[in-house]
Amino acid sequence: MTDDSVTTAIVRTDRPGRYGKQLVSHLGRRHGGEWSPESGTGWIDLDTGRATVTAAEGALHLRIDSDDIDELARLEDVIARHLVRFGERDELTVTWERSAG
Repeated sequence: MTDDSVTTAIVRTDRPGRYGKQLVSHLGRRHGGEWSPESGTGWIDLDTGRATVTAAEGALHLRIDSDDIDELARLEDVIARHLVRFGERDELTVTWERSAG
């Protein structure tokens, strides 16, 4: 994968583990995914890409890798839409940053 096929976001929240687990559990049903409560990390197979989810102090770190740069916008939308819906009460926002390639 090239740097062009990576996008990341840091979502500020007081409950990163809860949202990470919920996101991985929900989106992982389709193609696979796994959440580790011990490490606070997980992954989601998105068919045309893979998301890595990491709970940190006060934030949820998201990363999407895809071999198809044209798919990144769609994958960003899928992840962000679900996370924002799950965290509606906490007013979560997701702003993606693409790696410069």
